[in-house]
Amino acid sequence: MVICYGTRFTSVEDPVLLDLLDATEKVSTLRSTNRNLQDYVPLLRLLPNSPRTAQAKEAVDEKTAAPCTTESLLNDSSKSKLTLDDLKAITVSLVSGGFETMATTSSAALGFLATQEGQAVQDRFYDSLMSTYGSVTTAWDKVVVEEENEYTVALVREMLRYYAPIQFLPQRKTEKPFLWEGITIPKGITVIQNAQSINHDKGLYGEDADKFRPERWLKEETQGVSPPPAPYHYAFGAGSRACPAIAISNRLLYTTFARLILLFRVQADTDGLMDTNYITYNRDPTLQTCKPKDHSFRLILRSEDEKLMEECFQMSRQ
Repeated sequence: MVICYGTRFTSVEDPVLLDLLDATEKVSTLRSTNRNLQDYVPLLRLLPNSPRTAQAKEAVDEKTAAPCTTESLLNDSSKSKLTLDDLKAITVSLVSGGFETMATTSSAALGFLATQEGQAVQDRFYDSLMSTYGSVTTAWDKVVVEEENEYTVALVREMLRYYAPIQFLPQRKTEKPFLWEGITIPKGITVIQNAQSINHDKGLYGEDADKFRPERWLKEETQGVSPPPAPYHYAFGAGSRACPAIAISNRLLYTTFARLILLFRVQADTDGLMDTNYITYNRDPTLQTCKPKDHSFRLILRSEDEKLMEECFQMSRQ
């Protein structure tokens, strides 16, 4: 929330936070690639009472303009005014990413780490951090400004590959004709990338593509299958229209999980583990952004001495 909106909330019941979450889900529903059939069946657009049409008309009829990036672009009076296609592309990018996708990846990854298989991953994760940085306090300080620990990088990469937060990426239009497997794709064709399918392609990731295995990104443990080069996976898309927040998203996940594992062990809770299957874990496949089904876990302090945790927190405050 701090990164996306410049606001820090102290309670999950804060009305402003709840309003933001509600608005985000409505936007996600309104422009979901795989929910709105009228995007693909023109006849459905003539129906007067579709929920999407009614919601859009209600917003337009209110005739209110909120100060935002899109409004400033539309009202730009400079000579270098953007085209309508440019405006659409920018707007789509702004509403497609952000805290919702970060939350999906984080929640799903924590659900996996709470499992029996996830315990072994945590052990290696913690040992690797200690090997790189030497101490908890040094690691706590360094993971904010660098990404030197190879296992953390591998874990974040596998999180994004295995649990793609947006399964069907926002539509892209071809800018020029190109040849693909003997077929000419003309200019102006809308392309929808199935990130979930690409990220689990056994031709790219090996026969264990359906398994959560961070070690696939470590050169010495690739089991004879070299991992794909950049962009590594399609959670961010690829090419010139890839997500512009790749660098900061990777850093946020790197820092969040490194600091979490430095102080805590993620364990199973009696209320139930998450469904860790990358297809069935999603509570509503019709939404643009995946949302893991309800699950719970426990965070157990690694050190019995709470002074270490307080020392780390104090470093952050300073």
